[in-house]
Amino acid sequence: MLIEAGNDVTLVEKDERRVREVSSLDAFVFHGSGTNPAQLQSLNVETADAIVAVTGDEAVNLTSCLVAKRLVADAKRERPLMTIARVSSLEMEKPFLELGIDRVISPEKAAAEYISRLIRSPGVVDVAGLTGVRGEMLELHIDAKSPVVGKTLAQVSAMGDMSHATVFAVVEDGETVIPHGDTTMRPNMTVLIFCKTEESNKVRKLFLGPT
Repeated sequence: MLIEAGNDVTLVEKDERRVREVSSLDAFVFHGSGTNPAQLQSLNVETADAIVAVTGDEAVNLTSCLVAKRLVADAKRERPLMTIARVSSLEMEKPFLELGIDRVISPEKAAAEYISRLIRSPGVVDVAGLTGVRGEMLELHIDAKSPVVGKTLAQVSAMGDMSHATVFAVVEDGETVIPHGDTTMRPNMTVLIFCKTEESNKVRKLFLGPT
């Protein structure tokens, strides 16, 4: 969405396989670490409007933002660098803000709010169109016949093109979990996915098989 809005985007990714997966995006993709001051300087972080750290590791996200803020502290800028960090634990939202992070995002909180809306709205469909965004939220129920059962999300990604889809939560036994590449798909799981509208049928088929 940032790219489609005309912003210049630089992606920093330490996983070489993931770098190859996103290389088709209209963005500069750098194989490295967002916590490395020298690498951030080489990417001209001093001229960036914002840094968004959304790895699955809260410590990495916090460090990336704080390192970037320190690097631009002495730079002459029209406006301050905006720092945005992902947290997995809701308890970390307040400490992050107190440490100077400008915005904190929590997929777990978003997933919980979404599930709460589902519970409060009987008969709600499993695809939620988002106003102003060419995307959809899919709620997919995994059964024993699903082709992804027994596979990790990393393996599922290798089975099909997931470059335009993000699994942001899974629900199992009433518990919402923020997934990672090694999260294994099991029967009776509910998988929450955001994807481009035109990719929704492909994503459904990948997770549920032909219908």
